[in-house]
Amino acid sequence: MISTFAPRLVVGAIAVALVVGCNQSPDQSTAEQALCDSLAMFGDSVTAIADLSPDTASVDDLNTARDTAQEAWDQVKTDAGNQSQADDAALETAWNGLTDAITGLPADVVMADAMATIQSAVDDVQTAFGAMHDGLNCP
Repeated sequence: MISTFAPRLVVGAIAVALVVGCNQSPDQSTAEQALCDSLAMFGDSVTAIADLSPDTASVDDLNTARDTAQEAWDQVKTDAGNQSQADDAALETAWNGLTDAITGLPADVVMADAMATIQSAVDDVQTAFGAMHDGLNCP
């Protein structure tokens, strides 16, 4: 009786492991892909801030670009919460630095002067973004 019970137990354990593994894998893959997608949108929106021309952009243009990036960042935070391996602390710190730099600008600032500070903060975001993006193996 032991000889027929043991193989059944092993087969049963394998079946349970396969079901559990198959049920978790698509969720994990979906969460990873969602985070990679939202990171891409965030990266594009930060690049749009960096691409503003100091000759033609206004503080309002900069604030609008920041608001668009904030929406993308909010989605990254949501998706990172669904992905257990996402470490978004460094990116959040860099993003907060960029938003502070933009928010602190007076309405009459000379954009050419402001963009040097903004570019430095953008560089920090892009560095942290690259680390998170690569760490997640996003395409």
